Order: sequence, then structure tokens, then C-alpha cells
Amino acid sequence: MKLTLSHVFDAPGPHPNGLQASTEGLWILDQGDNRISLHDYRDGATLRIFDSDSDRGSGITHSGVHLWVSSTYSCETLKIDPGSGRTLKRYATPGAKKTGAHGLEWRDGELWMSSPPDATIYRMDPDAWTVLQSFPAPGDRPHGIAWDNGRLWCVETNHRALFLYDPDTARSWTGWTWRDRNRTGSRSGRMKSGSWTPRRPACFAARVLNVRHAFLHARHDPKTTGTDHGQGTHRIHRHRVVGHGQSPAGTS
Repeated sequence: MKLTLSHVFDAPGPHPNGLQASTEGLWILDQGDNRISLHDYRDGATLRIFDSDSDRGSGITHSGVHLWVSSTYSCETLKIDPGSGRTLKRYATPGAKKTGAHGLEWRDGELWMSSPPDATIYRMDPDAWTVLQSFPAPGDRPHGIAWDNGRLWCVETNHRALFLYDPDTARSWTGWTWRDRNRTGSRSGRMKSGSWTPRRPACFAARVLNVRHAFLHARHDPKTTGTDHGQGTHRIHRHRVVGHGQSPAGTS
């Protein structure tokens, strides 16, 4: 697998932690200031920005009508008006303990979410707010999820692993591990296909979603601090993937 990386723009907030592609542009949820912003794909120009009721949120998706946000530290899922930023409804997040869900994706009128507290992926009826399906997520800290031609990607951030699921059977088709030299050294930039091998926990987080046949992630760039939790620049990158079957489909 070959990856190419290009810097598109710097995120406006201190800790971007959720991304969602839409026809309007790229939505970003910031965990540091709890603001939500919409950006032009070409140059990152801010099209809209507003405060939200999210408490250090980790996931955002768009139904085509409303925004849905994982308010991680209040253990809620928020339904938000994308025009005003007003919270329309609050729901208790399934599987929540001290924290709630992370990754969110909308598909065919249903809301999918990854829950690190109980390491589970849920499919929700957003109107009745009932669980339609659930299955164990890989590892112990599932984070971002994304749709790819009817299949579901999930990233497990403690072990730097990506998994591709059949959502109907909950079978994992493919596992990819990010091979890292060490915590402070440069990353090898290669992914390895095959069975999942747990690796040491480390301070690294990624959000993965499909945008115009590319994988995007938001992560902290610690160049100015030398630590994964400092106040360095927060960048939005575009990853183009070559050699993995069909190009990813757009998100809903």
C-alpha cells in the first residue's frame, strides 16, 4: 500500500478531534474549545463556525439535515442544527461509563458509533434511540469509523490498528497495523496487512473518514513541544491511498 500526504490547512481550534465530509464542505469538531466549524475543501477557508454544547467531544457526522456529535465527557450524543449550532436533542450514549462514544457515522437513516468504554460498535435508531445492532470493536480503544463501499472501517488507537468490517456479520475482513519505531522517533509510514497483533499503548490518536477518494485524519503535530499533549500546531492532512481495491465511497 502506498500513501501520499499533503498539508491542506491548519485547523482553527486547539484540539481537532472529529471530521465529517459533506456536500457543503469539511466539518471539524474541536475537543479543546468545543466549537464546530465548516471549511472549504480547497483551501480550508472557514465557511461557518459556532460554539456547541459538546463537552470535549470526539465524533461528528451529518445526516443530510442535522449534525450529530459525540459529547464524550458528558456521555451524551447531541443532535444539532447545522445552521445555528443549537442543540435540538440530547441522548444518553450507550456503553458510556466515565466517558462516552467517539466515532460517529450516518448511513441509511441510522447512526453508527464506536464506544471506547465498553469497546463496542453500535447501530442506533436515531428516532426511537434504541440499539438495533452491536458487536465487539477491535482492541480496547476504538475511535474513528468510516464507510467504504458498504464496509465499515474502525481505527483502534492504542494499538495503531485499522480494521475493515462486514457490518452485517460483524466479521473483520482486514487488519492493518501502523508500525512505529518509538514514541519520539520518526514513523515508518508503512502499514502491514494481516492478523491483528497488539502493540504497546502510546499517545497517538487518529480520526479516519472518506473524503473525495482520500483518507483524512486530524492529529496533533507536536513539533513545537516535543510531546503528544502539548500546544503544537494542529493540521488537517489529506491521505491518498493507492493499491487497496476500489476508491473509498463518499460519506453520507
